[in-house]
Amino acid sequence: MICYRCGAELPDNSKFCGKCGAEQQGSVPEAKQSISEETQTAVNEQIYQDDIRMNQQDVDPSVRQGIDNEPQKDVHKEPPMSPIPPTPAKGSKNPKKKTLIALLCAAIVLFLGAAVFLFSQYQTMKKNYEAGVKQFKARNYTQAEESFDKAGWYHSGEKMSRICSVFGNMENKQYTQAIKTAEDISDFSVKDKDLQTSLNAVLNNYYAQAEIQASTGIYDEAVSIYRCLGSYKDSKQAADYYDAVIYMDQDNLEKAIELYKEADTYKDAKELAGKCEDYMEAAELQDKGDDASLEKADEIFSSLGDFKDAEARGLACRSVKLYKEAKAKADKEDYKGAHKILSQYPSNPYPGWQDLKTECYNQIQYKDAEAQYKKEHYYKAYVIYKSLGDFKDSKKKMDKCIQDKPDKHILFQDGDYESSSVSLTI
Repeated sequence: MICYRCGAELPDNSKFCGKCGAEQQGSVPEAKQSISEETQTAVNEQIYQDDIRMNQQDVDPSVRQGIDNEPQKDVHKEPPMSPIPPTPAKGSKNPKKKTLIALLCAAIVLFLGAAVFLFSQYQTMKKNYEAGVKQFKARNYTQAEESFDKAGWYHSGEKMSRICSVFGNMENKQYTQAIKTAEDISDFSVKDKDLQTSLNAVLNNYYAQAEIQASTGIYDEAVSIYRCLGSYKDSKQAADYYDAVIYMDQDNLEKAIELYKEADTYKDAKELAGKCEDYMEAAELQDKGDDASLEKADEIFSSLGDFKDAEARGLACRSVKLYKEAKAKADKEDYKGAHKILSQYPSNPYPGWQDLKTECYNQIQYKDAEAQYKKEHYYKAYVIYKSLGDFKDSKKKMDKCIQDKPDKHILFQDGDYESSSVSLTI
């Protein structure tokens, strides 16, 4: 506030002026009356004396002398007062208060403008959201993605925009991009219950597609669909499981084990992880090749049943020992004993297995043909030698079996059996 008398700036609600001492309370007329009569008289007297001095030049010298010699009254009992400034008009306000009021009004205007703008934006986002819901239910994911994106933070607009992007890419089988977008979505839950129902229907449909693909052995596409579904149901575990199957078929058992363990409780994932580990252990033992390692490997492979080629590899481990036994018998010309061992398995489980088996069989037949020849069963010997082909001297001995006078009906039974001196036609 400002002193009405001397114009000094005072703290608000001051009762007296710190400079001139004037009382600040009451109306302006009261403040004027607070000036003492004595002070007012002194002021008037001073004004009168000043006028005399200013006009002395027009006064007669004798009169001027009389005036100069007249005793002067002590008009300076009180110090001269500063001119009283104009009294402020009633109702005038502090400039600071005016500034604050102006700022407050501006703030209110801005607030109201922002409120109107936000309400307009809210209505626009709401309309876009409602349009997105209709487009989503119609499976028009591309347009729904755009509408939900414009809906922004209204309900689950931003989240639904990403979900529609996933489904749109899945429809076009662009699984890589769909998976990348799905990784940014924590789950497929939204606030709108009606929309959640429609969303669950789409998710269930894709989940069923993945199950069909997996059951028919199309693992790559099944894994892609499961990956796109993210955390929906057990999609992540299913994706890891069938991904492991793919790696297992590629003989990348280390990666398969890692994924089976990630799949955890999905189907028989834990069991398959254990089988992969056992299979790898048995394979390492088989590669060592010594009898003890092969025996242990055969034991492990046999426990794995029909897992991968465990049965064949177990047989391969056993066949090494059996081959050695058969070879030892064959070296001692026990061809029947060797052939019996080798005939346990019709396949060729070990390198040289089939060759040794064939050798043993031919030796058995050759000895049998010799026995038949000694018994003079020439025709039987002839048939055996003929079946042996180039084995040893079978062809030469076959010719020895041809007799000059064969038994009756021999020519009828076999046209290749001819006498060198007799020709008979029936």
